[in-house]
Amino acid sequence: MHATASVISFCLIAFSFLWIYALRPNTTPALRHTISRLTSLPNWVWWLVAAFAFMLPVVEYWITAISHPNALAGLLPWADATEYFFCSQGFLLNLPGPDHCGKRPFYLAFFSDILWLTGNRMQPALLLQAVIVGLACCVLVRELRRDLPGQCAIAAFAVCFLYVAAFGAGLVMTENVGVMLGVLAIAVLWRVGNEPNIGLFVLGMMLMAAAVTVRPGPLFVLPALLGWYFFYGREKWRGRAMGLCLLVGAIALGFSLSAVPSMVAGKSLGTTHSNFSYSLYGLVVGGKGW
Repeated sequence: MHATASVISFCLIAFSFLWIYALRPNTTPALRHTISRLTSLPNWVWWLVAAFAFMLPVVEYWITAISHPNALAGLLPWADATEYFFCSQGFLLNLPGPDHCGKRPFYLAFFSDILWLTGNRMQPALLLQAVIVGLACCVLVRELRRDLPGQCAIAAFAVCFLYVAAFGAGLVMTENVGVMLGVLAIAVLWRVGNEPNIGLFVLGMMLMAAAVTVRPGPLFVLPALLGWYFFYGREKWRGRAMGLCLLVGAIALGFSLSAVPSMVAGKSLGTTHSNFSYSLYGLVVGGKGW
């Protein structure tokens, strides 16, 4: 774990508890005033601070030159990251590449765009990737803040930040785009839970399907959400049946986000979820590994 990420997360949690303490009637006026001034800062300040925070673990890698299993000296792609980096270069420069570049096509297309925006320079690309993921997490935190106390929103931000710092910051890895789409999906679905809207639900399901496809994850959450809508929706059963068809279409559209870049690049689709059967078997028999 990055030392910077640990310190920032500790400070965020400490601030949450201090905020709770400041709400007590016998709190000193100075502390209450300080907390009030900090929490009433304009939203753009918090967004800027969040973007800067997500860049710090990336910069820490470069300063310390600590190696990660997927990055030598905190910068050079290694192992899986090597594959993703060179395949992204192939996407960007329209060069022929091995068939395994169809394994995670959406991330390859995503990182190719990041490289294009930064003039095919690695370090700016990693910083831009961190900012994009961080701002996506801010969308979720902002949505949670609508219904929960600010302390809960800060805690949610700390969790997202710690995960990205540990598994995605400064790395050419699919975890980054999985988090980006996943938190956006949760943000939309959270809104639907409070304000039922079939249009937003369709959008949330599409984003969730894309998230668990571009970075293979808990696929069974999709049928669980379909069941939740069908059995607990407010519409009559015919309306729910029609809505179910829309949601299934949204899932198919979400899956296509992973397939389209691979088809454009002329790669095989057979490796996109090639390890799903092994993962499922490992779970069924008691966690024997992927």
